[in-house]
Amino acid sequence: MQLSQLGLQLGSFLGHAYLIPFKNTKENKTDVQLIVGYKGLYDLARRSGKLITVLAEVVYEGEPFNLELGLNPVMTHSPLPPSKRSNQIIGAYAVAELKDGGKQFQFMWKEDIDAIANKAKIKSKISPWHEHYPAMAKKTVLRSLAKLLPMSAEFYQAAAMDEENTQVSFA
Repeated sequence: MQLSQLGLQLGSFLGHAYLIPFKNTKENKTDVQLIVGYKGLYDLARRSGKLITVLAEVVYEGEPFNLELGLNPVMTHSPLPPSKRSNQIIGAYAVAELKDGGKQFQFMWKEDIDAIANKAKIKSKISPWHEHYPAMAKKTVLRSLAKLLPMSAEFYQAAAMDEENTQVSFA
């Protein structure tokens, strides 16, 4: 019902949201956690009507990347093709261009992303953090960027729902 209210679809085709099973050892049952995907967050961010573009990417070791903070922040990234890049992620970023001409970006180092991943309820090898780390890193930095942007109420509802780790239990 919550996904329907948000206008998001379940399943991998659109990448909006997923149901991820995990073993609840305390109660000896399987629980299912609803995960809003980064593509679902993209969709909700665009609905605010105040953004021209929003994008999240991961940065791999060895890729040309420059980050300067301060009064005139600058970030540049030249991704390499998968065949030429390292498998080691060093961080992720999200950028947004607003209709009023403003631009905003957020960068997170891998260790900051990992600190968030370590708080996840799902610790098994089938968790999205183990199977889809780059996508989860994008989602994490996108959620961080959203705190700095005008977003739709649906975006904040989805972020709160995702943070609460909405679960359905199966005995």
